[in-house]
Amino acid sequence: VGIVHRDLKPANVLINQQALLKIVDFGVAAAHREGDTQLTKTGYVIGSPKYMAPEQILGKKVDERADIYALGVILYEMVTGVPPYSRGDHMSVMYQHVQGKARVPQEVNPALPPGLSDLVMKSMAVDKAKRFQSMDELRAALERYL
Repeated sequence: VGIVHRDLKPANVLINQQALLKIVDFGVAAAHREGDTQLTKTGYVIGSPKYMAPEQILGKKVDERADIYALGVILYEMVTGVPPYSRGDHMSVMYQHVQGKARVPQEVNPALPPGLSDLVMKSMAVDKAKRFQSMDELRAALERYL
């Protein structure tokens, strides 16, 4: 059994004095078992618009790849200093996520290694099949840059 957080955002990611990362606020989290295909009733939108995956915004089925998308958005902010989508109200921001036309991180911060920029963009792919398929896969790719 795994957990899909469904509301990852910087405010829910804490780092203690020993540099140990803690995820908090599991208020909208859902248990995920191997073979589960639906964690949210279709048609319901739960989460913070600036960090929501396109499928979550559209009220579709979500799985751990929605959290991978949110982590990609957080990583984007970390490496560029700006969110990928922030213009307008919540509805505008959600529309921008569904469109998926963020500037490539390396365009915003030319000092970034191209591979890290690609990693962030893959994490934020609109099509969840094009994202990293598990947190383990994302972690392995990210470790090359730590």
